[in-house]
Amino acid sequence: METKKPIQGSCLCGSIKFESTATPATFLYCTCRSCQKTTGSAHATNLMVPVASLVWKEGESLIRKYVEQNENPGFPTWFCSQCGSFLPHISRSGEDYVIPAGLLDVEIETSPQAVIYWEECPSWYRSTDSLAKHATEPE
Repeated sequence: METKKPIQGSCLCGSIKFESTATPATFLYCTCRSCQKTTGSAHATNLMVPVASLVWKEGESLIRKYVEQNENPGFPTWFCSQCGSFLPHISRSGEDYVIPAGLLDVEIETSPQAVIYWEECPSWYRSTDSLAKHATEPE
């Protein structure tokens, strides 16, 4: 299914830009240990789009790739060599790009559908529903 407005995103420094014309097939929180390690957080927030739908608009030569060989052999991580932002990477199946949702530069009309690998979620994780909200850093 094609969207009318492309999904556009970039890394933190703006050196790498990408675009996808596909509606995300999947939008998930992943709490597996590999996603925790790559994000430094309790979970990754990822969209999945078909490989053929994603185009690198700028900075493709700056992409660096790492493939985990120890705890989760084959787990891929792509990142910007300038700022370290995690980037879209091809899934293990080779059929989809996994796009970290925090990279998006446009609003999308979908939201996460599920949490996967919940049994690996750290015990310290708390839903944001139960936490105080601040517009900036608390004083």
